Amino acid sequence: MSPLAAIDALLDPIIVSANKVREVRDSLPVVAWQIVPLPIRGPLDALFAAVEAYDRKIGLLKAAGLIGDDVGTDAP
Repeated sequence: MSPLAAIDALLDPIIVSANKVREVRDSLPVVAWQIVPLPIRGPLDALFAAVEAYDRKIGLLKAAGLIGDDVGTDAP
């Protein structure tokens, strides 16, 4: 297991949980998400953005052939 794969394995539960919460958020009407208090909504929005950026960067590294399939949210 590569060092990046080991780090990815540690992050995987956080990423999976964030994606599940994001799915719930996306199923809500926009108005419902807007009434969530900002001290809760702000950090969650930042977490969602970080997960999306992580997935994009891993995808780019895979496409460039710099990392293997043992890294990323679709890894076995």
